[in-house]
Amino acid sequence: MRIKNRFHLFVLCISLMLLLGFAAVSRVCAALVTNSGAMPSPTDVVTFDNFGPGFTVGSGPQQVGTPIGEDIVWTTTYSSSVIGCGGYLLGSNGYWNCGKAGHTGLSTGSGDMIFTFNSGLVNSVGGFINYAPGKGSNVVISAHACTGAVLESYDITVAAPISTPSGVNAGAFRGITRPSADICQFRVSNQYVVLDDLTFSEAAQVPNLNEWGMIIFMALAGLSSVYYLRRNKIKG
Repeated sequence: MRIKNRFHLFVLCISLMLLLGFAAVSRVCAALVTNSGAMPSPTDVVTFDNFGPGFTVGSGPQQVGTPIGEDIVWTTTYSSSVIGCGGYLLGSNGYWNCGKAGHTGLSTGSGDMIFTFNSGLVNSVGGFINYAPGKGSNVVISAHACTGAVLESYDITVAAPISTPSGVNAGAFRGITRPSADICQFRVSNQYVVLDDLTFSEAAQVPNLNEWGMIIFMALAGLSSVYYLRRNKIKG
């Protein structure tokens, strides 16, 4: 009975170690990002400040990457989307104006704004966004391959809602990061979503020292469990 209890305790300890290890590994896998500081360095930012005052209305295509030497094209699925700056209403979340300088806006409750990276694939992308709560389908951000296939998708209305009651030029950063550079398009969708400061990185994610330690610890724990089980099987 003592041996059996000791074995159960050993299995429990190994299980806890593996859970901790998986938590460390998950950080270097795909994830929803709510802070631009969590993006892998270095990052580039498209500010859209060269558009406006006033709005250009349409669905694109519009080259937006020229100021930073990149080929990035903005398009939308709605013919009256906007790029530039002006009065842009966001329902209970307030509004944006030219105090925010240039930005992009979907201008409808259902549809997509699409940012296509033609200079090269990226592993992380996001932006400073806001939306009109309840004015259409839930807000979704998604990363896509060049074929259009969805790599990652997050319903931020549920996973990371933004609330800025009566705010002026308010919002929050929302983005997606992946372990390798395979993102060709970034899409933001629905509820009159508006985006500024498109931020992206081509750098691969690298675990920090603490995470490397946990990953190595997890591997050693796994090897130890195999050795322990084999040893007890031989004895038995």
